Amino acid sequence: MYAVTNRRVMLITGTSSRSVRSITPTDIAGVNYRERPDGRGDVMIRTNSVMRTNNGSTQITVGLYGVRNVKEVAGLVMKLRAQPVAS
Repeated sequence: MYAVTNRRVMLITGTSSRSVRSITPTDIAGVNYRERPDGRGDVMIRTNSVMRTNNGSTQITVGLYGVRNVKEVAGLVMKLRAQPVAS
């Protein structure tokens, strides 16, 4: 399950015990989406986090898969990314 609020994107997993991953506006480096003919699709969020490996490093991308109204959801994530940073 996914949620986009005015403060973060949340990825909620699990049934009997829940796990929540939160992505804040400052974590978001970029947003892309793929839309299928029925309006569903996938939102790909490129984060500022980096995973280090023996061969170097890779920027972490988080996917929201099978999202209804994917264009609208991607727009909400882009709007969240564009918010000014609170001081």
